Amino acid sequence: MYFVFIGTRLMTQRVLPRAALGKAIAYTSSLWPGLVRFLENPKIPLDTSEVERALRGRD
Repeated sequence: MYFVFIGTRLMTQRVLPRAALGKAIAYTSSLWPGLVRFLENPKIPLDTSEVERALRGRD
């Protein structure tokens, strides 16, 4: 539902790109592919704590 609203706003050019709402739309739109990937693949962890600990050498 969110992206239907966003698509409508962007297509009708009711939001200026440099306005606060325009910046918020651009930010959330950039995160959308990762969110969809996370929701479609149950093997992707919700957080990256385990990966971060491994990178720091703290198992």
